[in-house]
Amino acid sequence: ECDLADDPSLDCNGNGILDDCDPDCDGDGIPDDCDSIGVQLCPSVPNSSGQAAAIFAVGGACVGSSKLTLTVTGLPTIKRGTLWMSRGGRRVTFPFTFGSVCVGRPLRLAVAPPGTQGEFTFVLDLANLPGNVSVLPGETRIFQMMFRDSVNDVAPYISGALEVQFQ
Repeated sequence: ECDLADDPSLDCNGNGILDDCDPDCDGDGIPDDCDSIGVQLCPSVPNSSGQAAAIFAVGGACVGSSKLTLTVTGLPTIKRGTLWMSRGGRRVTFPFTFGSVCVGRPLRLAVAPPGTQGEFTFVLDLANLPGNVSVLPGETRIFQMMFRDSVNDVAPYISGALEVQFQ
């Protein structure tokens, strides 16, 4: 029933399991490992790479699925970057920053090391969030990254934000 011998193209994530047999927590017919989720908020501004940093998520938006892969693209060579998560937020532009902050009362998820270039990926384990924080079905979280550009280090840059509603 889950044999790929008939058509290997039916394995979007290359894990050797037929897509119909992979977890699909939101029931959209796309395995969680191949499903892009979330709504883009607060577009960023171009940095020294010539691109604006954006954030994307792949995985299940179901609390029980446990893992969500967050990827920030369009990064220049950075001095340091911090990936944040918050329950809610609003668009705020602070003086001396490039971009708008959309996370409210953020929780730090990860720090990108100096020299990170192009993209930064972080696997978020919903069962083991920092600070004893939890995510419940029906709740929304916003993800965003702040970073220092090693070429244009006048002020911090802020990536676009991503809003994910969990089930």
